[in-house]
Amino acid sequence: MNQDQILDLKTDLVNELTNSGLSRRDALKLLGLVPFMLSATPSVVSAKSQSSASANILIVGGGAAGCTVANFISKNIPNATITIIEPDENSIKYQPGQTMIGGGLWKSEDILKDTKDFLPKDAKWIKDIVVEFNPDNNLVKTKNSGKLSYDFLICATGLELNFEGIEGISKDIIGTNGVGSIYLFSGAEKTWGEISKFVNSATPDKVALFSEPAGSIKCGGAPKKIAFLTSARLREAKKQATLNFRTNKGNFFGTKVYNDSTIKYMNDRNIYFNFKSTLVSVDVGSKTATFKDENEGLNKINYDFIHIVPPMRTVKAVRENSDLANEKGWVDVDKFSTIHKKYDNIFAIGDNSSLPTSKTGAAIREQYKVLGENLISRIDGKELKAKYDGYTACPLITDIGRVMMAEFNYQNEPAPSLPFLDPAKERWIWWLVKAYLLKPMYFYGMLKARA
Repeated sequence: MNQDQILDLKTDLVNELTNSGLSRRDALKLLGLVPFMLSATPSVVSAKSQSSASANILIVGGGAAGCTVANFISKNIPNATITIIEPDENSIKYQPGQTMIGGGLWKSEDILKDTKDFLPKDAKWIKDIVVEFNPDNNLVKTKNSGKLSYDFLICATGLELNFEGIEGISKDIIGTNGVGSIYLFSGAEKTWGEISKFVNSATPDKVALFSEPAGSIKCGGAPKKIAFLTSARLREAKKQATLNFRTNKGNFFGTKVYNDSTIKYMNDRNIYFNFKSTLVSVDVGSKTATFKDENEGLNKINYDFIHIVPPMRTVKAVRENSDLANEKGWVDVDKFSTIHKKYDNIFAIGDNSSLPTSKTGAAIREQYKVLGENLISRIDGKELKAKYDGYTACPLITDIGRVMMAEFNYQNEPAPSLPFLDPAKERWIWWLVKAYLLKPMYFYGMLKARA
């Protein structure tokens, strides 16, 4: 970025931080962390190259990933024709904030923006959905706008929440009768309502269950965060209850130091946990959840509150297209270049991609620069040089006022932004970053392709 762009970003960040309740002085202090955080991640740099070539670029999806890469293209490939297919006028949300809403710390309006304010002005926005991809002929078919051709396609369709993949559960149930889910935007505040009821009536024999499904999900830390926040609210109210976190996975993190610390923090907060335990059905009327445990078969548990994390998958047009998707339904791209393994004019970014890393906003912040650089190289017929190392991050809330900043890569090695701090330790400074800094950096840094 040039000096004017840096000044614009700083101004936007300071304004957002002061609107969040920080003094201007404290906002400026917190902004002092930004250079360290950005410089520590290797692909977060200004575009190394630009292209003056013309190209017809189609982006399917206008959420965080699609919006970010569209702004990169607008800045660095100025003669490109950019078309974005996105049906939702409110596709731009700070989804990590849904955990804060579910914990009673934020409101829904704190994380919602108008999509039109973040898409590049020179892009054509088609409010529609793609129902069919035809990569052999460089075409997509939309529901209402006919067929569209492209020179280059960027898949950024995100994920689909499959609540119906759990017997007895649907979106309509969230926020009723002790059932919550922060994964549903409209359900986050309702989840806080159900947690509040649970906390207010808590006794040692009352039970809160927290589930985590099989397969890849967005923000794998969120199920743990809401369990920790529920625990924090119980301590705040000087109440006791039984909290039980049950995950299909065999660990909390693939990176040992983060996994070990999470186990410690769970034990410290008296949160019981079970690995290899998958929620298969819920009887909302009797408040009974059935889990399939690896060594015990079916296990029925009575609860007073249950937090549901639904199975997740790509949209139908992606997962049912065997040319585009792999056997698990993800857009099948090379993990280093973000380019499709069969079609060299197709890219994928974010949650719909097969990139074998945690699906987070932090991952998108790394991926878009690599994708952008390689897109420029493809357009100009040059050698591919940018490589994505799998960097992702999870600011794991362990308490109100404490966060462990878990950053890692494809090798499951710690990749801390501040290497002089123990990355596996919960800290107040990371809470400040999570509660105040990451949201404005998301809106005014990443989505605008400034950081």
